[in-house]
Amino acid sequence: MKLIRYLLFVFFVVLWCSEVVAQKTNINGYHFTLEKLLKTTTVKDQQQSSTCWSFATISFIETELIRMGKGEFDLSEMFIVHNTYPRKAEQFIRMQGYNFFTPGGQAHDVMTTIKSFGIMPENIFSGLLENKTYHDHTTLDKILKTIVDSTANKKRGEVSPRWLPSINKTLDSCLGEVPKYFKYQGENYTSLSFMNMLQFNPDDYIEITSYTHHPYNTLFVLEDKFNWASAAYYNVCLTDFMTIIDSVINKGFSIVWDGDVSEVEYFANIGIAVVPLKSMENKPSEKPEKEKIITETIRQAAFDDHSTTVDHLMHIVGKAKDQNGTTYYIVKNSWGNAVNDGFVYLSKSYIELKTIAIMINKHAIPKSIWKI
Repeated sequence: MKLIRYLLFVFFVVLWCSEVVAQKTNINGYHFTLEKLLKTTTVKDQQQSSTCWSFATISFIETELIRMGKGEFDLSEMFIVHNTYPRKAEQFIRMQGYNFFTPGGQAHDVMTTIKSFGIMPENIFSGLLENKTYHDHTTLDKILKTIVDSTANKKRGEVSPRWLPSINKTLDSCLGEVPKYFKYQGENYTSLSFMNMLQFNPDDYIEITSYTHHPYNTLFVLEDKFNWASAAYYNVCLTDFMTIIDSVINKGFSIVWDGDVSEVEYFANIGIAVVPLKSMENKPSEKPEKEKIITETIRQAAFDDHSTTVDHLMHIVGKAKDQNGTTYYIVKNSWGNAVNDGFVYLSKSYIELKTIAIMINKHAIPKSIWKI
């Protein structure tokens, strides 16, 4: 009996120690204590494709399904890409070329596509042709841009509907044909019936931003070149913006992050981003330094003078603090797991300054802030 008690004691001590160790992360002199880390799916790699918007949002959806008790799924990013491109091309041509046509996009593009076309597992449609293991969209992007440019630039009355079959044929040639029917775990599905099986509702999600050039607590079309669909974002003050982020994470919900990673203090090689009082000149310090206090005025000025621009989407899955007590947000990237297991730590100041917008489950927004 004593032996059993002793073994149980040892087991729980080992378990407790393992949890304590798991709560600590050290990166280049930054010592992080985890405060919240949500269960999510495996880090993926978008490779040579400008599809972070799909990878980040699909990761977010997979994490939502875990939170909802649906289990763990590996969903197809390239199914979304394949079905989004024709809509993007149509908008560009209808606007006679006066729109933004690139491989980039936003989180709402994923939700809009799912609402119309559904979703399917990665092992049913990977977007990789036979014997291919690497996403390289260089050729795809060039061909599609040539098609839409040549169509949009035609003279009045000369625009032919043949552009759409050309777009679809190119997508099929480069990404593969999307199956109409498939079998998953012994059941037959279409992409829409698979979405219904998951009980996933794209209308449960909203994008939120914080800028002073539009009234707070209202919707406005965000002036972002990747917002080709002219989607509306809910605008709140910076204090409410950060309250939403913290509240959502604390409730067990994750967040799609849309922002700027082109700053010199975004250290991709170690997975840390900060806003120091003095420039680190592309070299991270050996320990945390004091950071700038970000106000609404500073944030707005960076947006107005284009110091802050959209160039990447990622997925916020937790929070941590460094040894000085500074809050960081744990962000899941889509550049593989070679650096820091694929995660990035963005400081509170970096989030305040360099976040363009977020997407969250609207049911997680504090009622005191949600005014619509």
